Amino acid sequence: MTNRPDSGVADENVEAQRTRLYTADQVQRLGLLKRLVDRGHPIGQLAHLATDELRSLGGGEHAIPMIEAARPA
Repeated sequence: MTNRPDSGVADENVEAQRTRLYTADQVQRLGLLKRLVDRGHPIGQLAHLATDELRSLGGGEHAIPMIEAARPA
């Protein structure tokens, strides 16, 4: 497995078969980014923000909740 340089949105791991593997934190961050972009925020203003900052942009009753990663039983 090799690490690719930071893209600014999510760092991904790439296997020899060129399959991208994302951590639960990266998937959560990408979901937050999508929701905020869908609400009209420009991606260029979001990509550099920390996950907690992205979450806080949801604000008030429309806050974006933290997603608990599924854990194996």
